[in-house]
Amino acid sequence: MIRSVRTFWLVPVAGLVLVAAAPAPGLVAQFPTRSQTTTQPTTVRPFVPAPRADSLGIRDLLDINTVAVSDLSADGRWLAITVGLRRDNLGVDGSRDNDPTYVRGAPVRLLVVDTRSLAQRTVFNGKKPVRAAVWSPDGAKLALLTIEAEALQVSTWDRATGAITVMKLPAAQYAGQYVAENTELRWTDDGKSVVFAARTEAWKARAKGRFAELTKGPVTVLDGTDDFLEWDGMNRMNA
Repeated sequence: MIRSVRTFWLVPVAGLVLVAAAPAPGLVAQFPTRSQTTTQPTTVRPFVPAPRADSLGIRDLLDINTVAVSDLSADGRWLAITVGLRRDNLGVDGSRDNDPTYVRGAPVRLLVVDTRSLAQRTVFNGKKPVRAAVWSPDGAKLALLTIEAEALQVSTWDRATGAITVMKLPAAQYAGQYVAENTELRWTDDGKSVVFAARTEAWKARAKGRFAELTKGPVTVLDGTDDFLEWDGMNRMNA
């Protein structure tokens, strides 16, 4: 008796094995060889979504505004704030951060906000490195500590007129002195004077020389037998 025989083939399709049946004449069954059943490896690639049109870019991140509160007047009416961009910090020399004579600061906008009406006023026409802004006891003036030509400068801003007055040390009484790099600003109780720290030019020359000695070599040796290392000693000069 003659029986009908079908041959079956294993066909690899995209990682799946499909079984297909096909009629074959004759009485001898046929089986697939090893080469016919070997599947090729499939490469799986991770899904990477296409960038969205509204996604943030580098320029967007650099243009993010950072707002910091400098001071609030005693009556709570006037708020001094600084507004800066991240890109304003580009180009700042961070290699001199341990130099006690180095004053670092990025340019910012200094604004005065009326907390009642939320109206804003600019103190300077453009951006300026502002280290501190402190209200007088009556809120009429703002003492300012800014960076001018790599040195600190003390000035006052009159809220009524918008005038800026630069304060200078009397040459006769304070000859060879300047505004200290680590100073703070304080008003006297009567609001007539501003208090800040000063240093001598001789101290500045000595500190700059010590920093150059520790950073520009040619060879720097730190003696661990001392109470503290040379870097600590130089940092204590900034106290």
